[in-house]
Amino acid sequence: MLIAYSDSGDDLCGPCSGSFFDYRCQRCGAGGRVYAAGQCFRCCAEARLQQILGGDSGVIPEQLAPLADGLRAATKPRSVLVWLQKGSAAQLLSQLAEAPITHATLDALPPGRDVHVVRAMLVQTKVLPERPDEYLDRILPWLETLLASGNAHHAAFVRPYAQWHLIHRARLRARRPGGRSTANTAYRLRYNLQVTVEFLNWLDHRQLELETLTQQHIDAWLVGGTGVRRYHVRGFLKWAIDKNLTPSTVDIPAVKVGQPKNFIDLADHTHQLHRCLHDPDIPTDLRVTGALILLFGLRLPEVLELRKDHVHVRDGDHYIRVGPHDLIVPPPLAVLLDRLPCAVANSSVLRVADPSTVLLFPGFHSGRPITSERYSARLLRYGIAPRAGRNTALATLAADLPATVLSDLLGIHPQTAVRWVRIAQRDWHTYLAHRRVDLGPP
Repeated sequence: MLIAYSDSGDDLCGPCSGSFFDYRCQRCGAGGRVYAAGQCFRCCAEARLQQILGGDSGVIPEQLAPLADGLRAATKPRSVLVWLQKGSAAQLLSQLAEAPITHATLDALPPGRDVHVVRAMLVQTKVLPERPDEYLDRILPWLETLLASGNAHHAAFVRPYAQWHLIHRARLRARRPGGRSTANTAYRLRYNLQVTVEFLNWLDHRQLELETLTQQHIDAWLVGGTGVRRYHVRGFLKWAIDKNLTPSTVDIPAVKVGQPKNFIDLADHTHQLHRCLHDPDIPTDLRVTGALILLFGLRLPEVLELRKDHVHVRDGDHYIRVGPHDLIVPPPLAVLLDRLPCAVANSSVLRVADPSTVLLFPGFHSGRPITSERYSARLLRYGIAPRAGRNTALATLAADLPATVLSDLLGIHPQTAVRWVRIAQRDWHTYLAHRRVDLGPP
């Protein structure tokens, strides 16, 4: 290691400069910073890895060998060492290393961040196969924890409702062309199940049974709450009626989809978009996210799920795939997209096997996006309003495009596109008549 300069400006090693400190690792001989016992970070991480995965024998199980190789090959051995020493997920992994690990093994543990981190690392290193509906697969273990703290009688209703109705339908939707299950999908299902358990607890408190429910009981349930939260038990009630668990004479009205309320004026919308494209004081990832929302009216969770292979360059133009189509992006945004890989780092200590599948905005793991709540707070901190900006962008696009084009272009539901066109107060019968004339006879 060259650590000093001579009077003539030449580089000097430790001994030649008069230092008795040896900057070489006593184990591997590599020069650099020594962490402990005369060893470098990588060698210390290797020793700790043997303790975590090898247990008392010090022999790493064959199943976990790919994970061990991935941690050894990490570009930041110091981060690996810190994670192995202080990470609670590493301690969990140490407890699991004594027996074969499967998805069922992890599902049997109390759900939490540590379980998700361990599972993601095992999937990334091919120790476990990837589950296509990972977010949906997490719901049942979470539900068991929720039911364990309540009346055991509720499980007889909630389990089949969750597994064979909510989750089953969500899986079918995810398998349709263009469909997918996301973190928001799982959040909505968990929310529904929480309200269902609250409803059953409410019945227990009043010594009521599903078989004897009347409309007066349902009305009392709805009046006792605030907002529309209690209306979300409607799905469970319809399921219970179909299964002859409750009388068909009871009903809960569907929650009406209200009109969007959060908008920004056109001048502020243009100002925010200009800042996203040209303000260097805003982090690059926020500039890209804000521009995509303000330009195309994309939902924030949808933007955060974009991968690097969704960005294409053709004939000098940049395109980004949203739904079934590639949307051309303006040159200033294309420049930001090129800078994005340097501005956003994957927090995982493991290397990425296929860089093209890495998310543009990764969370702790390269295959899982950062939560939209945290990201929305960052955008607001820099004066970018994601919800109001999206609403304004969609209203602007709906004023210039028919509902069918808007739905097909952005991959939104046709009814949603029709609603936005109505909000924009445009009648497209004239447009269709002109198109019929332009196309001529078939």
